[in-house]
Amino acid sequence: MAPLAEVMAQIARYHPVEFQFADERLKKIKVSASFDTHNLHLILNALQATFPIKAEWLDDRRITIAAAKR
Repeated sequence: MAPLAEVMAQIARYHPVEFQFADERLKKIKVSASFDTHNLHLILNALQATFPIKAEWLDDRRITIAAAKR
């Protein structure tokens, strides 16, 4: 298990993107999963389906992780 911030940092090693968190508390969400690092969209979709987060592309390199509105 790893905090979401650590997981996103690992993902960013494989893709030319920067993750920003809208709320510092989101960084602490515990993630226990394994991902194919080649498909960024699939990873983001899986995380959004599993955790109360929403990934929003700001431009072609920056992605904001925010709390999902439910």
